[in-house]
Amino acid sequence: MNKRIYLIISVVLTVLVVSLLAWFISGQQETADTAKAIASKQNEQIDQVNSPKLNANLTETQVLQRIKDSHARRKLVSLDEDKLRAGIFNQQMFNLSTVDTVSMHNPVPLTDTQKKDGRIFLRNDLYTLEAKNVGDQIVFNVPGYGLYRQAVIERIEVDPDEDIVSWSGSLEGGDQNNEKFHITQTIKDNFTMGTITADGKTYAILMKNGYGWVNDVANESAALEAAEKETDHVH
Repeated sequence: MNKRIYLIISVVLTVLVVSLLAWFISGQQETADTAKAIASKQNEQIDQVNSPKLNANLTETQVLQRIKDSHARRKLVSLDEDKLRAGIFNQQMFNLSTVDTVSMHNPVPLTDTQKKDGRIFLRNDLYTLEAKNVGDQIVFNVPGYGLYRQAVIERIEVDPDEDIVSWSGSLEGGDQNNEKFHITQTIKDNFTMGTITADGKTYAILMKNGYGWVNDVANESAALEAAEKETDHVH
């Protein structure tokens, strides 16, 4: 009799343990599935911002025409055709960097105050813009400012006597009358500068040798004032 009771208790305990284990595993799987779903949704949102709406299906003839257009804008310098070809299919304007890396490549001096004023240190590829025509899209991605916006190029201006080309247009998904960008590049000097106006703020862009920063103009002004005070104090 006692053996039977012990056997029943053992069976009940075994079933209970197995049930609890199954419940735990199921809960873990649901958690993992939920995490995967969230990550998938986030990746989908990022892809919606970064994926091109054009250029992906260009024919070789169209690619060659774009390369020809880029060369026509730069009569004083030679452009790398392989980099142009890659630039046609790249929309992302910036990639994150660090203040130390930027300082090694960009000779524009920064005071300690400017290095800590909130500017976002980035790297860029000149050919992303060089390969773009009117109607093409680019992506401004500056995580530190929460700036993830797609923009369309509406105008390209060329200075025929200088190595200077400018691209300008509007940002999508907002007030296209006020949310604008204007970016100027020189190949000889490997220099990019411009502005982005988005979400009620204006951001200044300064890149040299593929490295630089995007900074809220309000921060830039404050940093310049602080730098002037430091200089006056030294003198």
